[in-house]
Order: sequence, then structure tokens, then C-alpha cells
Amino acid sequence: QRCLFASAITPDGPVSFVDDLMTLDNIYVFEGFPGSGTDIVLENIKSAVVERGFDVEVYYCGFDPGKPEHLVIPGLNTAFSTSAKYHSTDACAIRKVDFREFLDDRAISGLGPELSFNEYEFDRLLNRAVEMLSCAKRLHDELEAFYVSQLDFEGIRKKQDETVGRILALADA
Repeated sequence: QRCLFASAITPDGPVSFVDDLMTLDNIYVFEGFPGSGTDIVLENIKSAVVERGFDVEVYYCGFDPGKPEHLVIPGLNTAFSTSAKYHSTDACAIRKVDFREFLDDRAISGLGPELSFNEYEFDRLLNRAVEMLSCAKRLHDELEAFYVSQLDFEGIRKKQDETVGRILALADA
């Protein structure tokens, strides 16, 4: 099992490479909002696939790194993706499952204002995080301008090659 990320918050805003993952023949897309259970289903699928001896790439949520968002199972030529407000896929799914269909409308009927508030606040805080990352990147770039001309990139490359060679030699020993 490989644990990876397909999306991130960057100084330019949220980015997603989900579509780059969805190249297999059998693609299933789970649509839903946070808390709708898509991560639980993916976790169960992952466990079942690993138990049966297949390799699986698990792509976790950039907002909540403990929750899986996408699974790629090359040995089955199959991928599972979640689609939500901040990461969707244009992949040609053989089946889409809308997790909102499984909600008990009576259980959430009085939560409309609270859910709207939570979504608004999440968007506000996400935008603030992007602003802070942009500011940090701008300051980093300004600082880097003072020392980048003094970096010995050729020496760094040689040291990198030397280190990789030592690691490979240890692996062969």
C-alpha cells in the first residue's frame, strides 16, 4: 500500500491532480460532502483489496490527512475517486454513487443554517490560508534572492549522485 496525496493547498490556491490518476478502465466516483461517509467506504474497499493481496495506492485528503479520498488498484485496472466541492474529476466513470441519496433528510432537516455557516467559514478560512501561503512564498522568494547566486548547484548535484551511489551500494550488499 502506498500512501500519497493528489491535492494540496498552495500559494496559488487548491490544486488537484485527481484526473491524472483516473486513467484505468474501471472508474467509480463517489459524490458527497464532508461527513457523508465516502472515506469510510474507501477505507473498507482498501482493506478488502489489500487482504486479497492486491497493491493499492491510497490518496489522502489534503484537508484531513487521515481520510482517504482516492484509491488506485492497478492489478484490478480499477480506481475509486471521491468528488466534492474542492476536488472533482472529469474522468469517465463506469458508475457514480451520490452519497446524498443515503442521508436521512429528517435527521438533517434542521441543520441547514449550521451547514451553510460551516461551509461559509471553511471557505473563508481556506482563502485565508491561501493568502498566508502566498505571503510566505513571496517573503521566501525575496530572501532567496540574497543567497541564490552563492549556491553551488553543480556541487550539490555531485553530492547527490555520490549519496545515491552509496545508498545503492548498501542496498546491493
